[in-house]
Amino acid sequence: MKRILIVDDVVHIAKIIDKILTKEGYETAICHDGQQAIDKLKESKFDIIVSDVIMPNKDGFDILNYLEEEKLDIKIIMMTGGGVKISAVETMRVVKDQANVVLLKPISKEDLLTAIESVAV
Repeated sequence: MKRILIVDDVVHIAKIIDKILTKEGYETAICHDGQQAIDKLKESKFDIIVSDVIMPNKDGFDILNYLEEEKLDIKIIMMTGGGVKISAVETMRVVKDQANVVLLKPISKEDLLTAIESVAV
């Protein structure tokens, strides 16, 4: 069973993703910012991360940098709706080389599950 770390500062989005993935049989954990995610990665093993890009404290970029620095082989799906300082399209362009999949918010259940299946090999 694949373990998935969900990272999103919008609590209801994280809960919706969690509900979808647990219903599909995945084991999940939720964090609400990049620092919480990095702390969780230090204590537990995950196969996949589904993370928002723009968050308070440490963000999705910090998670990507942490994975690279620690040479962790974890598949990552980044989600973005953009932010105040950077558009969604610009965000996608920046993270596409580091993430396995980049999804534009709002994402559908089908897009999420397709992304998970594409990296869960």
